[in-house]
Amino acid sequence: MFKKMMAILAVASVLFAGSVCAVEEIEGSSSGEAQKQPEKLVQAEVLEALGIYAADTTAEGLAKPVTRGAFIDAVIKMAYPGVNELAEGESAFSDVDETHPYYASITAAEKIGLISGLSYRRYGPDENIKTNHALGVVVKVLGYEVMGGYETAARLGLTKKFREEAGDELSEWNLIQLLYQALETDLMETNYNDQYQISKGVNLLNARLGIETVMDVVETNEYTGLRSAEESLPEHKIRIGGVIYETDIEHAADYLGILVKTYYKKESSSEFPEIVYMAEASSVSAELFEAENILGFSDNTYTVLNEEGDIER
Repeated sequence: MFKKMMAILAVASVLFAGSVCAVEEIEGSSSGEAQKQPEKLVQAEVLEALGIYAADTTAEGLAKPVTRGAFIDAVIKMAYPGVNELAEGESAFSDVDETHPYYASITAAEKIGLISGLSYRRYGPDENIKTNHALGVVVKVLGYEVMGGYETAARLGLTKKFREEAGDELSEWNLIQLLYQALETDLMETNYNDQYQISKGVNLLNARLGIETVMDVVETNEYTGLRSAEESLPEHKIRIGGVIYETDIEHAADYLGILVKTYYKKESSSEFPEIVYMAEASSVSAELFEAENILGFSDNTYTVLNEEGDIER
C-alpha cells in the first residue's frame, strides 16, 4: 500500500473552493518534492512555460538591462502569437535584417503599428530599452493608450515591485514583473459604437494565448487521494478542485493537499484539460500522516488514526 508521507489540510475551516489558508512551511521536504518557490522565480517560470520569455534569474541576470529587440520579441509572443507570419519581406529597419534573432518579431511589430523605431529606418534592436517606453508599448497592447503611459501603467498595477524609476533602463527583473502583470490585466476594447470599454475577465492570457487559470487544492494524484488512501488516477492525471487534468509536469503528484495556481490550455487534444504550469499558491498549515491511516473525509474534516491507534478528527 502506498505509504508515502502526504501533506493534508488539517483544519475543518479550510474549504476546497479556493480558500486561502494561513502560511506555514513544512520542514523536511526534499528537493525533489513540490515546495513554495520565490515569487520572482514563479513569475519567470510562468513566462517561460507559456513560451513568452526565458529570463535569467541569477542575481546578476535580474539586474541587467533588457534590449529593445528582446523586449519587443517577448511582447509579440505574449500578445500576438502567430503574427510573425507578417515578417515576410524586407524589414522596415536598416539595422534589422533577416539574420537578426528578433527579425520576425520586430518586423511584425512594425507592420501592425506597435513600434516605429528610433529614427528613419533604424530600430536599435541591441540598444537597451527605457522603462517608460516599455510601459507605453504594453499599455498600448492592452488597449489603454488613450489614457496615457506611465501613470496608466501604474494604475493598472503593471509597475508592482518595480525597482527603477520610469526613465531608467528596463531591467530583467522589471521585465518579468511587467509581462507577468500584463497577462491577466483586463483588456480595453472598442464596442460597435467605437466607444472604449473594459472587458472584464478578458485578458491576454485567455483571449490571445488560450490559457485559463484555476486556484484550488490538488485532491488526487496517480498514487492516492485526500479522501481515501485507495483513491488514485491513471498516470499523468491529477484532480484539482474536482476536475481531472492531464499533466506531464515533473513532481506534479507531490502537490497533493496543496493549494496551487494552475495554468491550463482552453483547448486540448487530450480528453482532459492540459496543464502547462502549476505552482503552490500559498503554503498551507499541515500535518503529516501515513496515507493508510486516513479513514475518511467528510464536511472538510479528516478522520485518521494517530500513532497510538486512536481515531482523531
